[in-house]
Amino acid sequence: MKSISYENHFVAFVDILGYANLIDSVSDKEAITLIQKLDSLIKKSIDELKSLNKWNENSFQINLFSDCFCISILKSRRNFDPFMQLIPRIQKNFHQEGILLRGSLAIGKHYSNDRLIFSKALVEAYRNESSKAIYPRILIPRYFIKYVNEECDYDEQIWLRETYSWEDKTDRQIFIDYINFMPYDRTDEPNHNGKDLIIHKNYILEMLTKHRDNSKIFLKFEWLANYHNSWCLHFYPKNKKQKIDYEINEIRMGPLFHK
Repeated sequence: MKSISYENHFVAFVDILGYANLIDSVSDKEAITLIQKLDSLIKKSIDELKSLNKWNENSFQINLFSDCFCISILKSRRNFDPFMQLIPRIQKNFHQEGILLRGSLAIGKHYSNDRLIFSKALVEAYRNESSKAIYPRILIPRYFIKYVNEECDYDEQIWLRETYSWEDKTDRQIFIDYINFMPYDRTDEPNHNGKDLIIHKNYILEMLTKHRDNSKIFLKFEWLANYHNSWCLHFYPKNKKQKIDYEINEIRMGPLFHK
C-alpha cells in the first residue's frame, strides 16, 4: 500500500449557493451541461494561473462533491501565492456565470486522494463557512496574516493585504477580493474600459430588483452591492458609472487595516 502523508495544507471549502435545489430540479441532460460548466470554470481558472506562474498543476487537489468543492495544496511558502491567486480566479469566473460562492480558507492537517478526504483543515473551513461566511464571500482567517508575517517575505505580505483580501468593517471578517481579478484595463482588449466591473454591477442590480421581496436572497445581493461599491470607490473614486445606485443599507468595507 502506498504510504499516506497527513501534512499541513492550505485548504478551501467552497459552497455553490443555490445549487442543491438546482441539482434536485434538473433533467439528466441539463445535469450533464451543468457538470461540464462547473468543470470548465475550474479549468479556466487553473489555465489563467498557469499563464502567469510556473508551477505544477498537479500540486493542487480539487474535489467537487454535490454542491461543494475542496481545494488543497501542500503548505509551503512557494505554494502560498498560487493558492491565494487560484481562489479569487475561481470565484470571479463562477460569478461571471451567475454562480455565487461562499466558503472559507484554512491551514491544517489534510489528506485527500481520488476516493476520500480526511482533513482537520477542511472541517475547520466548513465550520467557518457554515457559521461566519453568511454572504457570498470566501473568508480568510486572521491567522493567515500571522502566517505571512512570520513565514513569507514583505512582497507576499503586501499581496495579501492589497491584492487578495478585503474586509467587512461591520463584522471584521476578511474575505477573498475577487473583484481585484476583474481588471479595468486589458492589454489584449484595448477598449475594455472596465467591462467586467460593469457586467458585475448590472448583474447585482438585476438580482436586487428581482429579489426585493425575498429578504433572505436580497440581503446577499445587498452585501455584494456594498462590496462592489466600496471597491470601486476606493480604486476609481471619480468614475461614478461603476457605482450601484440602489436603495440599500450601507455596510462599511475596505482594504485590510484601513478604517
